[in-house]
Amino acid sequence: MRLRLLRLSVSFLAAIVAAATVADDRLKYQKRGNRSEGTRDQLVAGFHVDLLSVRVNFDELADKLGERLRLRFYLPETVPAHITVREVENRYYYWLDDVQPKTPWQKGFGNEFDWPTNEVVAQLGDLTVSDLGTLVRLGSNEPSSKERVAPAILYQSKLPTQIQNYEFTFKLREDSNITVQVLNEKDKQTVFSKSLDRQLGGAPLRIEWNAARAPAGAYRLVLSGYVRSNNEKVYQEVWFYHQPLVK
Repeated sequence: MRLRLLRLSVSFLAAIVAAATVADDRLKYQKRGNRSEGTRDQLVAGFHVDLLSVRVNFDELADKLGERLRLRFYLPETVPAHITVREVENRYYYWLDDVQPKTPWQKGFGNEFDWPTNEVVAQLGDLTVSDLGTLVRLGSNEPSSKERVAPAILYQSKLPTQIQNYEFTFKLREDSNITVQVLNEKDKQTVFSKSLDRQLGGAPLRIEWNAARAPAGAYRLVLSGYVRSNNEKVYQEVWFYHQPLVK
């Protein structure tokens, strides 16, 4: 009798492990129709600074995860756009990219992509919209010390009517001292400047810019400084276009 119970227990545990393995395989990064999505090993950048996300700082006040996530961005001109959505602080190593839009990206604010949450996001415990970073690279999809991006609105059902704040998220390879500036590309004037004390390597570095009074146009964020251990230079430029009216 005891032997039979032991065999049943072993079989039950084996079934649980098998089910968990199947579930894990379903969540792994893979092609899913119009995108690739899932959990994956994160790529390691070869620069002192890794640009993780440039998104509109917009709180939709959603209490729970809906059926779909939506991403919208503005293009000042027709140009190839490459979308990446990822966790900023990795717990599940969620990643989405290789997006195939229904129609080609175009000039204006009509560029939108949406995807279901039930296939991956909703399966990852307590993962929420605020845990995710978005990066829309323009032109090339390769990391660079001089990035050109389109800040994205990540939302579920309700868009903002105006854009007033941006959040830029970086990851430093090593502990560094950093200064941040935002310049208006039209007249090359500095519209925002901030010196930061010691910033830890390996941890997300979030920089917010209040653009409520900024006119529409091209801007450039410049992150500069030095690595504390050896005084090696740290430098990153992020070019973006600020369009305050969402329409």
